[in-house]
This record gives sequence, structure tokens and C-alpha cells, in this order.
Amino acid sequence: MATITGLTADRMLAIEAATVVGGSFDSASHLQLEKHDGTLVDAGTPPDATEAAKGIVELASSAEVIAGTDALRVVTPAGLAAIPGNKVQNLTANSIAESAIYSAYPTGVSIMSLTTGSSWSLASGFGTVLTINIDMDRCTQVFYARAGGATGLCRSWTRSYHSTDNGGGWTTWQQQMVMPTINPTGVTQSIPVGNYPQGMCRIYFTSAQSTGWDFAGKAGEVVTYYDGVDYAKQTWTSHASGSSNKPETWIRTGNIASGWSAWTVVANPGEWTSYTPTWTASTNPTVGNGTLIGRYFRVGRTITFQINLTMGSTTTYGSGNYDFALPVLAANVGTHHVGNVHVLAGPRYFGHVLVSPAGTTTSPFLANTSSQLVAMAQGTPVTLASGNQIRITGVYEAAS
Repeated sequence: MATITGLTADRMLAIEAATVVGGSFDSASHLQLEKHDGTLVDAGTPPDATEAAKGIVELASSAEVIAGTDALRVVTPAGLAAIPGNKVQNLTANSIAESAIYSAYPTGVSIMSLTTGSSWSLASGFGTVLTINIDMDRCTQVFYARAGGATGLCRSWTRSYHSTDNGGGWTTWQQQMVMPTINPTGVTQSIPVGNYPQGMCRIYFTSAQSTGWDFAGKAGEVVTYYDGVDYAKQTWTSHASGSSNKPETWIRTGNIASGWSAWTVVANPGEWTSYTPTWTASTNPTVGNGTLIGRYFRVGRTITFQINLTMGSTTTYGSGNYDFALPVLAANVGTHHVGNVHVLAGPRYFGHVLVSPAGTTTSPFLANTSSQLVAMAQGTPVTLASGNQIRITGVYEAAS
């Protein structure tokens, strides 16, 4: 037979009295539960919140937010706003067009990544845009090109916005040059224009590293500019230290299709350089115990040279017209250059030397007894002997 248990009036009142009808935290952060009869039940303190679990937190004051050292308290919007300065905002990639005016960007500092389809004009539209927007008269942008890998070149451009200057709007982009330094090992004079990085780069050569270049044996710096399209320029400046030494400068230009031009000396200290000219004829003479000295200096493509030959007791004179080697190849410009020759052979003889287009030698001519200029040879118009001298000076245009 079933047993039925009923609730008496006393039992119902007891249940009602024990029912929780409210609660609050006291000054010690304990949760106090209030029952129907007015008594309190201490439920203890909830755990503190951590990065891994929920819990109670304390709000940080503005001073604590500005200090930025507290790792426990929570930042409020008001506390964040109290931090001095502008906040950097990360915009959605490609979200603003290159032609958009300053007001399209948030006030303060913002960054925007540019990727495929950005339609920005720089670096094929790939890069990062940094915008500093104060107002329509003080908005500046910097575009950083995206570059990676060992051969990538860091490049950047800048522009600014003004409401009224020059009709208002954005200025044109101006590239900010970055000059990386390239290791000279393996860099040769014949490396094609297009193999240099875009923009500017620097190579420093010691005297041992410049082998194979026209300035071989000298120390100095090559600065290259390549526009990334079809124009390049290189400038070499020698390294000359000390108050008594002066540097020299060479330059060459080039493009992808035709390569590099020859080097042109645009500035040098004007100091004379020694060289040993050869003395030739149909049957070549020999200097023997005489002396043959050559010296020259160069400004741009202008060569000034001197040759001095003093005959010795063992000098032989050969046969045929005399020629003396020039210090550098003459330009093939269709004109001849005329200099002077002075022969000291007892009597003094005067005449001219001739440098022909694309010539490698200079030829002396002296006046004969009929006052006609004839090509100089042994016996024509004078017979040379020990102690005699041939002195030559001239100026001509170098081929490069």
C-alpha cells in the first residue's frame, strides 16, 4: 500500500525562511546571501580574474593606465582616452584610394597595408602607407615599398596635403633615397646596368680590390644610381687623405640596351704622372745608356704631355721616321693636334709634333736647310750623337 508524505504548514514556512532572496558584497569583498527570514549567509570571496579564467577585477585609474605598469587592473575607455598623444590605428588593407583627400583618414596616426589590386601608383601598388593626419593643412604620408630577400631594396616616398597651396590637394610623391653598401668582392666593371639595385648604392674599393677597373690600383668609392627603368650613372672618387693629397673624380653613364659608356675624368688634382714612352722607327732605335722620360697630366679628356730623350754612348738610332708613344689613345675626332719639338744637337732645331686622330704615337717634324718641315730620322735633318736631346711637348684630346 503506497505511503504519501505531505507538507505541513510548519514545513512550508521553514522552506520559505531558508530561501535566498538577495545578495551583495560587503567591504571585504565577501558575497553575503540574504535569506527570506533576513539572516545572511557568507558565501566567501570569488576568485580573481586571470588571463585563463573569469573572476573579479578592479578598474584601473587614469594614472595607473598612463603609468602602464599594472598587470592586474582593467583599463576603461576613459582610462585609455587619458593616455597622452595620438593612437595608431590599423586600417583595413586597400581601404582608401591613393586619390582620396586627407579627411578619408582618421585623425592621428594610421597605417594601411597595400596588396594585390590596391591601384596605388608606387612600387606596383605593394607596400605600407603611414599617415599622420592632424588637419587639412598638416597631413603627411610616407609610402614604404614592400621588399624582401637578400637583394631587396628598401625604398620610401613621401607626400603632404594642403588645402590651398598650389591649388590644394596632395603634392607629388618624392622618393627618399636609401644608399646600401655593397661588398666589392665579385663586383666587376662589366656588370650590366640592370644588375644594380634600384636607387643608389655604394661600393668602396681598396687599392687591392679595384683590379679590373680602369682605376685599378687605386682606392676609392663608386656611387651608382639606377632609376629602375633605363638610366644609370656611376661616379668614382679616389680616396686621397692628408692635406698634401687631392682626390680625382670619374663618371660614366649607361642604359640596359647599350651598357656602360667609357669612364670620363671630370676632376683630378692636375698632378703629373710618369710613363715610359717607346721610341720606334722602321728599324727601331734603342735607348741604351741614355734616358727616355715621359710625363703627362689629365683634366677631363685633355692630355698635356712631355717627352725628353737624352742620347747615351750606347744609344742606337735605327732607320726611318721617328715616333714616340703617347700616354693614352687619342680621340678619333677627325682633327690633328700639333705640338712642339726642340732638338739640342750642337745647333738647336725647332719644329712640330703631330698627333693624328685615334693615334697612339706622336711624330716629330723639323725644318731642313730649305726651311721645310720634314719627318725626323737619323740624319734627317740632323745626325744625333751622345749627349744630344729631343724635347717634345703637346696637348690633345683623349679617346675616353
